[in-house]
Amino acid sequence: MRLRVFIFCFSILATLFFSTNEGLAVPTSGRVVEAGSGDPIEGAVVQVQASPVQTTTDASGEFVIDIPQQPFFILTAAKIGYVNNASFDSVLGATDVLIELPPVPTEANPEEPTFQSPMACASCHLVHYADWAGGGKERPSRHSTAGQNRWVRDLYDGSGTEGGEAGYVFKRDSPILSDEVNPTGLHRSGLCAECHLPSLAAVAEVPGTVELSDATAGSVEGTPERMAYEDGIFCGICHKIRDVNDNLGRTAFFGNIEPTLTDPGLQYGPLFDAVIDIAAQMRAAVNPLHKDSKVCAGCHQYNMDHDFDNDFDEVGSPPGQTTYAEWLSSPYAVEGEDYRTCQDCHMPPAEGEDDVVICVFGGPARSATALHSHRFEGTTLPYLQAAVELVIDASRIGDLLHAKVDVSNVGAGHNFPTGVSVRNAMLVVRAKTDSDTQLPHLEGTSLIPYWGGVGDEPDDYGDTPGRGFAKILRSHDDRERVLFIDAIELVENTQIPPMGTDTSEYWFDLSGLESEDVELSAEIIYRRAWKDLAEAKGWIGGVDGQGYPYEGDVLVKSVTVELTGEGPTPTPTAPIGCDSGYYLLDAFGGRHPVGSPPVITGSLYFGYNIARDLERARTGGPTSLLQHDLAVLDGAGAVHFIASPTQTIEQDFFFPITEEFPGGRAVDLSMTSDSLGYWVLTDFGGIYRAGSAKGEDESLVPNTDTLGLGLDIPLEGSLRDPSFPSPGGANLRAVSLLVIDEDGDSTAEGYVILDSMGGHHPFDNEGVVIDPGSSSGSEINSPDRLLDPTAYLWPFFTGLDIARDLELHPMGTGVVILDGWGGVHPVPVDEESNPVYFANNRVSNEDNTPLSPVGLPYITSGFDNPSTEVDESDEESYGRDAASIFMDLEFTSCESGLYTLDRFGGIFGLGAARENPDDPIPPFAGSPYFFPDQLAVDAEFFE
Repeated sequence: MRLRVFIFCFSILATLFFSTNEGLAVPTSGRVVEAGSGDPIEGAVVQVQASPVQTTTDASGEFVIDIPQQPFFILTAAKIGYVNNASFDSVLGATDVLIELPPVPTEANPEEPTFQSPMACASCHLVHYADWAGGGKERPSRHSTAGQNRWVRDLYDGSGTEGGEAGYVFKRDSPILSDEVNPTGLHRSGLCAECHLPSLAAVAEVPGTVELSDATAGSVEGTPERMAYEDGIFCGICHKIRDVNDNLGRTAFFGNIEPTLTDPGLQYGPLFDAVIDIAAQMRAAVNPLHKDSKVCAGCHQYNMDHDFDNDFDEVGSPPGQTTYAEWLSSPYAVEGEDYRTCQDCHMPPAEGEDDVVICVFGGPARSATALHSHRFEGTTLPYLQAAVELVIDASRIGDLLHAKVDVSNVGAGHNFPTGVSVRNAMLVVRAKTDSDTQLPHLEGTSLIPYWGGVGDEPDDYGDTPGRGFAKILRSHDDRERVLFIDAIELVENTQIPPMGTDTSEYWFDLSGLESEDVELSAEIIYRRAWKDLAEAKGWIGGVDGQGYPYEGDVLVKSVTVELTGEGPTPTPTAPIGCDSGYYLLDAFGGRHPVGSPPVITGSLYFGYNIARDLERARTGGPTSLLQHDLAVLDGAGAVHFIASPTQTIEQDFFFPITEEFPGGRAVDLSMTSDSLGYWVLTDFGGIYRAGSAKGEDESLVPNTDTLGLGLDIPLEGSLRDPSFPSPGGANLRAVSLLVIDEDGDSTAEGYVILDSMGGHHPFDNEGVVIDPGSSSGSEINSPDRLLDPTAYLWPFFTGLDIARDLELHPMGTGVVILDGWGGVHPVPVDEESNPVYFANNRVSNEDNTPLSPVGLPYITSGFDNPSTEVDESDEESYGRDAASIFMDLEFTSCESGLYTLDRFGGIFGLGAARENPDDPIPPFAGSPYFFPDQLAVDAEFFE
C-alpha cells in the first residue's frame, strides 16, 4: 500500500507556520507531465495547497506561479482525466519543479472490487460518514437507506412492510408486465434498482435488468448484493461519476450516468488541490462536475419509455422525476446574484469562522466552507417551511366572505412539491365564526381534488376549499396517479415552479351571520405519498421508508386571519385599470407574465415562429371554472392548452405548414364561454369551428372562405403594388375575427371578419352576408347592430396592409378597430357619450378635426433599421415598415380604458388603464421588450 503519510506532516507544518506577504511573492516554475510517458500536460491547474494561489500550464506543460513567502508549502497539480498529484519538497524560487500526473486507468483489475465499502471512507472522513449514515438521535440520510427503503419495496413486490402486499404492487399489478401492453418485454425490472441499488446496476451485464429483489436483507454477508442493500447510495456511487450525459430521459446507470469503474480507489471531487494516494481505497481526481447540479440529474431526472422503443427522450415520454429540469428553467440556474446549485442548498457548507481539517488523520486546514454536509436533506420540516410562503387577503362583503390566497415557491430551486409522482401537497382553506360555525363555500371557490381524500376523517380534504399541488400520470390501463414505470402520459402538473405563485379565490356564505366575527385559516399540508395508497398499505400510523414512525400529513405553514363582524363592510377596490397583469405571447410560443396575473404554467414552446394568438380559457369546462388557463393558436390551426396540455378539443381542420398554398394560415382564435370549443380564422377568411362551437354543424362556416383574401407570407416589394398574384403575395388578407355570442351558449349569432385594409365582412351564423343598413331600428345591443351598425363610419385604408385588430366596444355600442400605426377607431363614432378617447380619430365630415390627439402613440415611421432616419418618400420602407408596429388591442376589465401592444412587446395604456392621463404607460413592471426583434404577438389581461 502506498500511503504518503508525509503529506499530512507537511500539511500540518504548513498550517502552523503559514504566513503570507504578498509583497514578497517569489516566482516558482516547473513542468507538469503524464506519469510514465513524460508527455507534457497542457491546461493542468497548479495550486499552492489550501490557498487561492494557482496558475495553469501552457502547451509544453510549463508553469510559473508567484508564491507568497512562507516556510512550507505543497504545490499540487490536477486536470480532468488524471489522478491529482503534488510536489512535496519544492522550495521558493525553484525553476525545476516536476509534477507527474497518473492518467485515470482505462482497464480494471479483475482481482479488485469495483466499489469500496463506505466504512473504508469513514476511517478518514468521519464527519461526512456520520452525516450520511446517521447515528444516535440523527437520522441516516435517505441516500444511505435507498437500498432498504421499505416503501419502495412495498411498491415493487410488497415485501417492505407488514401490509405491503395491499394496494398496488408492481410485480403483480403493472400493465407493462403484460405481453399485450408491452410485447417487447422491456423494463419489466421496474428500473428501481438503477437508483436504489446503484452499485449493482452500474456493473450489470445488461443495463436496466437488475431487480430490486436481487439484493435483500437475506443476501449473504460480505457480498456485493448485501452491500447494495445495506448501503444504498454510498460514497463511491457519486464520487465515481465521471460524467452525466444528455440522455436525461434515462435513469442513472441505464444510459445516463457515465462512471469510472476501473479503479476502486479512484474518487472524483471538486478540489484541484486534494492529493492522497492509498491504493484501492482513495486516489483523488478532480472533476468540476461535482459542483454542478447536473451530477444530481442521474437520479433526479428521467422519463418513461411509454411505447417501449428504448427512446426515453422522445416527445410524449411521460416524466418520472423532473427536478433537474425544473432547476434548469428557474432563475437559480442563471449565472448572477441568485445563482444556486443543488449542492448549495442540499449540501450546505459548515458554519463558523474556524478552519477545519477534512480528514481526521490530518491534512491541510481549509475554510469551513470547504466542509459540506452529506445529510442530503430535502423534505425535512425546515426545508419545507423555507420553500413556501402563504399569504391571505380576505374581506367581508355584505353576507359574503371573500378570500384570495397566494402560495409562493420562494425558497426551492425546483417545483413545490417535486420528486416522484406520489409526492403531493395541498392548500387547505377553512372559515368559521366565533361560535365555531363552519361557513359553507359558494360557487367560485377553488376545491382540492378528490385525491386529497374523500370521506369523514379529519384529514379528508378532497372536494373542500383549497388547492392541490401534484403531478398526475395515467397508465396504460387508464388508471391515474400511477408511478412513472406504468405511465403512458402526463395528465396534469399543478406543482408550483421556482419563484412562482399559485393564486386561488374563495367565497363563503355569511347569510344570517353578518354580525359574528369570522376566522379564516389556510394551511399548507405536505404528503410523502397519496393518502389512499398510504392507508391501503398501512403506512399511516406505521413506518416510513426508513422505518421511522409515519403519521402522514406534515403541516408546513399555517396562517389565520380574523375579521370582525362590527363596523362598516369594506368594499374591495380594484387596481388601476381593474387588471392585475397580463401574459405576453411571443412568436415562438413563449408566455411572459407581467404584473400579477394568475400563475399558469406549462412547457409549451415551439422554438420557431408559428405562435399566432393567445386567449384566456378555463380548463375542465363549466364544472371547474376556477382553473385559469391559456390557449395558444399556432399557424397550422392547432390549439394548445398551457396548464392542462392533455386537454384536447377534437377538430377536423389543419393547415400543414409544409404545403405551399394550403387553405390559408390560422391567424386568430376565439374561445367559447365554456372553453370546450373555439373558432379559428385563417388569413384566407375561413372561419372554422371545433368542440362546443361546432356542435352538429360543419367545421367551416359557409361562404367564409370565398372572400378573395390572400395568404399572409413575406413580400418582396411594396405592399401597395396591386400586381401580386393571389394566393401568395396578396396584400389583402383576413387579420381578425369577432364572434357574437350574446347568450354564452357557444353558438354564434354572427361574425365580423376584419381584413388588412380595414374592410369588414359581417356574416350571420349560416354564413349569410349582412348587408349594410339592414340593422336599422334594432336595439342598441342587438347582434345585428353590433355586426353592422346603420350609422357607421368604418375606416378603410386603401392599398395599405395596416388594419390589425377588431374588438367589441366595452360599452356595447359598436366595435373598435386598431390600425398598425396605433390608431384606435370606434364604429360608430359617438362623440358625446363615448367615454373612451381614441387616438388619431377624426370627427365625422371634418377630416382635420381629431376626436382626441392625446393618450395613445401614433407612429407612422418605419422600424426596419432604427439607426437610420426614415425617408417618407421611400414608399416601400415607409409603407411596409409602419404596417408592422402595433398588433393587438385589449380593453380593461372595468370602466373605459384600453391597451395597445406593439411588435416589440411595448404596452400602452389609455383611460382607466393608467393612473396619469398624460402617461401612456400602465402600472405593470417587468414587461419583456424584444426590440429590435419583432417577436410580440398577443397579450391577454386578467382582472
